[in-house]
Amino acid sequence: MSLISLRSWLPAAVFTTLAMSSAFAGPASRLAYAQKCAEEMGTIPTFNCKDGTVIPITQNGVPLTSASGGEDCDKPVQLGLANGNQCVPYSRFLRINTGVSTVETVVICRKYDQDDNGKDDTAFTDIAMIQHNRASGNTCYFQSKLEHHLDGTSVPSPQENSVKASNYWLEPTGSGPDGIRCTACHDADPFIWSPYIIQVANPSNWNALGFWNSNYQDLFGMTVKTFKPTGNACTTCHRIGNQVCDRHDLGGGHVSVREVSDKHWMPPGFSGTNQQWNNSFAAARDQIFDCCDNPNGASCNTKVADAEPDADGDFIPDSVDNCKFLKNTNQLDSDGDGVGNACDICPYKSNPDQKDSDGDGVGDVCDNCVNKSNPDQLDTDGDGKGNVCDADDDNDGCLDNADDKPLEDSSVIGRRPAVNCPYSSVPVYGWDGADSDGDGNRNCHDSDDDNDGIPDANDPCPVVSGTMCFYAAVSCPLQHWWDVCWGGGCNELFIKIVSVINPNPETIVAKFRIQEQQLILEATAEQSVDVIDAAISGKAQQAEKVVAKSVATAMRTADATTDTKVRIEVWSKDKEGKPGALIATVAEYDPGSIKWLERTGRMAVVIAVNAEGQGISASNVATIPQVERDPIVDLKNSISTKGSTIRKLKEMQ
Repeated sequence: MSLISLRSWLPAAVFTTLAMSSAFAGPASRLAYAQKCAEEMGTIPTFNCKDGTVIPITQNGVPLTSASGGEDCDKPVQLGLANGNQCVPYSRFLRINTGVSTVETVVICRKYDQDDNGKDDTAFTDIAMIQHNRASGNTCYFQSKLEHHLDGTSVPSPQENSVKASNYWLEPTGSGPDGIRCTACHDADPFIWSPYIIQVANPSNWNALGFWNSNYQDLFGMTVKTFKPTGNACTTCHRIGNQVCDRHDLGGGHVSVREVSDKHWMPPGFSGTNQQWNNSFAAARDQIFDCCDNPNGASCNTKVADAEPDADGDFIPDSVDNCKFLKNTNQLDSDGDGVGNACDICPYKSNPDQKDSDGDGVGDVCDNCVNKSNPDQLDTDGDGKGNVCDADDDNDGCLDNADDKPLEDSSVIGRRPAVNCPYSSVPVYGWDGADSDGDGNRNCHDSDDDNDGIPDANDPCPVVSGTMCFYAAVSCPLQHWWDVCWGGGCNELFIKIVSVINPNPETIVAKFRIQEQQLILEATAEQSVDVIDAAISGKAQQAEKVVAKSVATAMRTADATTDTKVRIEVWSKDKEGKPGALIATVAEYDPGSIKWLERTGRMAVVIAVNAEGQGISASNVATIPQVERDPIVDLKNSISTKGSTIRKLKEMQ
């Protein structure tokens, strides 16, 4: 049967004059329309109608196995089919997951007449799809060609650029797919929850008063109107569309207000008499009819079902968007203050007023220097005070204006022979806050730390008299990773987090410290705690992407597990033309075994390693632990026979 003859099966209301297409400003083709829908609503895969649920057709509660004429069944299709065939069994309803949580994609594979082989028949006459994004109200409609024996086992996606898809799906003409104006029936809502459909389509989580754009991409050349009359007993939980609400519209196979009221389909489950229905709802029905005749009536609350304002184009209407002028489709709001992370100047501390006294783009509640502008929030010593407000940026006990290295808390104080290494020796670092010669001046404010008459800048042994400063040997890599720079002196090193099997990409953490045999990875403006979490959780690739995209991505992937082991390494930086090298391995572990102790802090990630180095526990902390460091009294005695220099030395390559 041809499409022309099949048109006679459908209610005239769904067709409009094709001459409207001369002023059509909508999609140029089915493919262009579908691909625009895909940008917002996700990818529709090839699907099989038989994966859907059979929509029951019963007569007095008994399932029918063959078509029954007219509407002689309990819950007819209500589609205006030829000869009133409203009771054809074995149509199917299917939901498709497109990967977008706010999108509902449903398919109905319809049978128009009894030309099948029972419930297992794979041929259908009409396959229709609706995609609706409840976050934006935008709705896409796709309609197959109306033919007998459409193969329902491998239905091509309407988003597909192929000959098969072109032969399967109808093209837009200016008033819908080949003139079928879907919103002639779908006027109050993207979906029609008829008694027939409700048997298999659970609408319990559906918002019948949600956003609704009835002419997305100008597919139909016109929008519809909806109204919800004040105090109306029939529209307590939904609205009415103006396309099927005329008092003289008997339905004719499609659902209309007149038909719903005449057959007492509403409210759901009503089983009383006609008189009882009229006593309760006739006045409400008549009020609806009055709005049908005059939609602009004062009590009708009429609204055009059009696109909602969306200033940033993220498919979230301005009226509910927590970042109206910056795209953030995921609407992530970590601190729950009503402002999305994407535009929140303190995304992890509640600040609904977004107060920023110094105008540096960092809100007062999380600004480490509230009254002095410091957009970079640089805090060298991690004491919670930004450098611009901190008189001692490196926390070595010397004020910056009297500190010979105000941003470094350690200096080279000697060297150690390197065994089995590509280099002959490695430097030994000592804390600048010590007073090596006991003259009352800390090393950071003393040009001759050992008081031997040789300025530190020229002294190979700046804290111990003499010119030979070689101490206990070190092997490569270090046997005790925590020896590399205990309590500070890590500024010449960096942390590398890699997958054992596929080390590319890798995550580099430049700012870290080691205290009490714990590794502290500090967050920066360029690298959030979430990125570090994702990396140690075996999601380095996502962690890399999140810097330029969404923090939410890393937060989600950090909670996932992977089959690949992760290794945390300490490396030296490139220096003086010499490439950096591996100094020590902190841990190699299965990321699925990480024991998370705390996940709310945003300042740093503190990692403790088990004795075998094959497991870690981790905490996201709000403040960086501070440990009082001991001054170096006797450097030679500070080196143990095992090579451990905890609490006395800070060593690095």
